[in-house]
Amino acid sequence: PAGRPPAGPPRRTEPRRPPEPEKSGKTGYIVLAVAGIAAIIAAILLAKSLLKSGGNNDTKQVPDFHIGTMSAQQAQQLLAQPENKGWSLAGSGQDCPNDVDRHTGNKDTIIAQSPAAGGFIKPQAITYCLSLGPQLGAVPTKAVLNTWDEGTLKTYLTKAGFNIASPIVTQQNDDKIPAGKIIDVNDNTNGNVTSIAGKQNLNVGNIQIGWVISQGQKQIPLTAQQFKGVNVDDAVRAIQGQGFTKVQKLLDKDAPGQPNSPVTKITPGDGPYAPDQQILVYYAPAPPPPPTTPSTSQTCDPSQGQDCTTSPTTQPTGTATSTSGGPSTNPSCQIGIFGCPSTPTSTKHGGG
Repeated sequence: PAGRPPAGPPRRTEPRRPPEPEKSGKTGYIVLAVAGIAAIIAAILLAKSLLKSGGNNDTKQVPDFHIGTMSAQQAQQLLAQPENKGWSLAGSGQDCPNDVDRHTGNKDTIIAQSPAAGGFIKPQAITYCLSLGPQLGAVPTKAVLNTWDEGTLKTYLTKAGFNIASPIVTQQNDDKIPAGKIIDVNDNTNGNVTSIAGKQNLNVGNIQIGWVISQGQKQIPLTAQQFKGVNVDDAVRAIQGQGFTKVQKLLDKDAPGQPNSPVTKITPGDGPYAPDQQILVYYAPAPPPPPTTPSTSQTCDPSQGQDCTTSPTTQPTGTATSTSGGPSTNPSCQIGIFGCPSTPTSTKHGGG
């Protein structure tokens, strides 16, 4: 149409490209994290290097006195080395913490130090504690122990430094030491029992302590009933054969008489007793003798139990009994001996 410019050639249309994907920001974060870690490590290494060399703070590692092996003189020599410049030893070895046992380690070796070894601080004076060496103790003689009970012994051993937490305690009979008293004190280390009674300068830390308690005399069982009715002498010998040393027989005055002297009772009765227990064995008396029969002999015999005190009837002096029944004149009177009875005068009566 009129008035329009002529149309130019048609435009060439280019193909449309797809949009490029957006770049992720994760890679940047990873790089930053790695860099941060590296910086921290570098700072730590630098700090350690500064501390070891003294650095700006002038700190050093505390020297180690090797507890229990180094003496004070050796510690002085250690501190005299160039790398330990600034450190010094202070005190006389009496600066000991309350929880330190001064009997550990070898005698006169350092068993504690302050400040403790290994830390990093500014060099200064170091105090220390010296060991007194093993604690030494003594045990009383047996003569003393035999008078002690277990409580007294424990008190003594504790004060002497012995460890009585797990003692090995045994009991046994003893004829001389009373029951409950101490017979002996032993070292039971490694199962070897050794008496240490009366020993001095014992290393209390190396001793497994133990002791022996007396049970008194050995008890012997007595069965008294089995001897009733047995001859007393046989019973006494049997009881002595059991080990009893004090056996005595006594007459039982209340028992009826019996032949063979049988045992009626024994005191004490049945039970266990010490060998020196007094044992009394009672026995019955012998039966009474049978009554004696009167003798038919006209002769008096005292050995037969006859009463020979009665005197025979005597005749008056000067008179003899006539067989004819009348008196007869004593022949001695016929010659006029004084004291003879007068002869009766015969009177003749008249009669034819």
